[in-house]
Amino acid sequence: MIFRKVSSLFILVLFIVNCLSAQTRSTATVTGIVKDSLNNSSLRYVNVLLQDSIDSTKTSGAMTDNNGRFQIINVFPGTYIIKISYIGYKNKITHSFNVDSKTKVKDIGTILLSDTSVTLEEVLITSRRTLFSNQIDKKVYNVDQDIMSKSGSASDLLQNVPSVQVDIDGNVSLRSSSNVLVMINGKTSPLMGSNQATVLQSIPANTIEKIEVITNPSAKYRPDGTSGIINIVLKKNKSTGFNGTFNGNLGLAGRHNAGFHLNYNTGDFNIFGGYNLRKNNRKRANTDNRQQIDSSFNVTNYNQNNNGLYYPLSHFVTLGADYSLDNSNQLGISGNYFYDSFTRNDFTNNLYTNGSGSLIENYNRNRHDNEFEKESDYTMYFEHRFPADDHKLRIEFTGSHAPEQEDNHFTNVYYYPLFPTTYDNTLIKQTEDINQLSVDYSDPLSDNTNLEAGYEGNFHKNDFDFYSQYYNTTQNKFVTDVGQTSHFIYNENIHAVYGILEHSFGSFGLQGGLRVEQSYGKANLVTTDSSFNKDYFNIYPTMHIAYNLSDLNKIQLSYSRRVRRPESDDINPFPEYRDPRNVRAGNPTLLPEYVHSVELGFSYQTDQYSILPSIYYRYRTNGFTRVTNLINDTTSLTTEENLLHDQSAGFEFILSANAGRFLNINLNTDIFYDQIDASNLGNSNNKSIISWSGNCTLDMNLTSSLLFQLNSNYRSARLTPQGEFRPRFVVNIGAKQELLKDKLSLLVTISDVFNSLRREITINTPQLIETYVGTRDSRLLYVGLSYNFGSQSKKPKDAQLKYDVN
Repeated sequence: MIFRKVSSLFILVLFIVNCLSAQTRSTATVTGIVKDSLNNSSLRYVNVLLQDSIDSTKTSGAMTDNNGRFQIINVFPGTYIIKISYIGYKNKITHSFNVDSKTKVKDIGTILLSDTSVTLEEVLITSRRTLFSNQIDKKVYNVDQDIMSKSGSASDLLQNVPSVQVDIDGNVSLRSSSNVLVMINGKTSPLMGSNQATVLQSIPANTIEKIEVITNPSAKYRPDGTSGIINIVLKKNKSTGFNGTFNGNLGLAGRHNAGFHLNYNTGDFNIFGGYNLRKNNRKRANTDNRQQIDSSFNVTNYNQNNNGLYYPLSHFVTLGADYSLDNSNQLGISGNYFYDSFTRNDFTNNLYTNGSGSLIENYNRNRHDNEFEKESDYTMYFEHRFPADDHKLRIEFTGSHAPEQEDNHFTNVYYYPLFPTTYDNTLIKQTEDINQLSVDYSDPLSDNTNLEAGYEGNFHKNDFDFYSQYYNTTQNKFVTDVGQTSHFIYNENIHAVYGILEHSFGSFGLQGGLRVEQSYGKANLVTTDSSFNKDYFNIYPTMHIAYNLSDLNKIQLSYSRRVRRPESDDINPFPEYRDPRNVRAGNPTLLPEYVHSVELGFSYQTDQYSILPSIYYRYRTNGFTRVTNLINDTTSLTTEENLLHDQSAGFEFILSANAGRFLNINLNTDIFYDQIDASNLGNSNNKSIISWSGNCTLDMNLTSSLLFQLNSNYRSARLTPQGEFRPRFVVNIGAKQELLKDKLSLLVTISDVFNSLRREITINTPQLIETYVGTRDSRLLYVGLSYNFGSQSKKPKDAQLKYDVN
């Protein structure tokens, strides 16, 4: 009911705006294309102003699309000039041209821009790129404008991105759905696998250029991630000559990070590299309180209190080179190396009482863990440009290897009843290998039609080895615990072909896409010498329709079908024993989940502010959900199950506004309705809830060189089949002082000012009532410096190609 009311109101507003626009609609449309004068490459997101040639008053305007084309509609008869402005290029004014009453389309052809040649010492910053770029098909978060990007981690940055939420453990969700595909430079990576949260908390934010949020991606992208894609774009070196950046930050309680990025560019050849170190000591505290009812209706209370000390140290190295063979061909190679070593000490008290409060058991389970995670990857590419503009072929291969290991040593000290201290160890080894081959072809068939097609192959292997042992007091040595030792291997190969056809006519733009995939999966249960297959074929259509109501108003309707495939952890049936009372295991019968996603968005943008409201609807079948059940009177099992179906609908509103030169406001609010049908899991009734989340960032330019930033985000309660996640609220602040003509920056940041970040989950079933609360010392103070050197001169040939490094 609420969704229908919101939808009706939204459509009514759009209808009124459209009617008002129709009253002033002219008979002419002015079109053209903007290119770089050096390499003839198209320039996107360029500001184009249409002005009266006599008095130079602004009549209308537009922005170039991905192919450098612009379209200005509703132009009255008259004589005009066009003024082009773009950061890094000289302003350009065209010769005057006429539009008469008989003109339908006036094509002024190609406009060539020449780039400026300046050094960093000569730059005087009078304005800054906006924090959010609200494009109607995606949201772009410009990291450099976030002060947290100078000292925090990728996880810290994601908390400030519209539509994105990050919980206490670093788990990422998009529009309140945890099933989101996180990519790096547009490609999948082992870093974003099962330990995604840990890696995001370790990657330095200052290595990131921007973060893209795509809720309804085109068929070119993998359909994984039912809520959409978060693409983390790492910094690319674009300046000629020798230049770089050094930075360092000191924080409280042994936290610090430092790094550098260097590159040398001659024009045809570019070599670049960087190194970042991050030490992020932290404390964690968790409480888990349960009331269990056994098969005889006896009540048992279980209270677990955990305090942990974690000492991670990460290294992140990147190195690469690009070479232009000629004006048409380019090749390159790049690689990344990530190493995260981790020492963990956990102290956990377990207390059991019966329904009357009498003590049943009291013991401590203490854990010492030395672990590491490595990831090395490389990318090779070759790209050929045909004579026609934007007609190109790109072949790319990426290989990656990611081993990780946990070496857990547990000590069990019993207080009641009294038992001798026991010891047990678990050694967990996991190796993930991913190879990807992609062939992408694009051809502008005409000025208004563009074709894209390609092949993508993903070859994925995950090897999971769980070795357990206990101390045998009779033999006075550790012996293998056969019942808790297992070895599991999962191979998945996915072959996909896609095609996208895009066409524009007048104020309309249409894009239709289709992706066809065949997936072959084989699970090998080495321990039991058995196996099972996970093969499936599927088709994933996408559709985008855009309409320019005027030069300021745009509307777009989009649709996509997406999937979440079971990963190796999800289907591994061998249990993982963290303690005697809590067991986790995968579900071999788990099915892929599918979602149909529809979104209607509206964009209104001026020089002072932009507004982007949208409504969306998602219908999901076989949705993954984590379920905890009692497998006996004392032990609980947590695993993944498929929901029958669930659906959600929401209204999202994004505002970005400049209140003069002093204040910039960025606001994001998402209100959504969620309904879950878990009747196949024993719940007889549908569950529903109305939830919301909000994010607000304020930038205050106290002086021309001093910036203060405040960020806050809130997330209300959301449903699970057995309970709910409780609300959370976080506030971050920071300040940046530019020195030495902007070559040196002094930074101060405080994250989670009120130390309010926490994760609270409740479960309420006939057999189990549980409340879990997790906290950590998330209030962090950093003081740091960042120094830039080098020059920015003219862009080399094929600059748009040269730095497309993955």
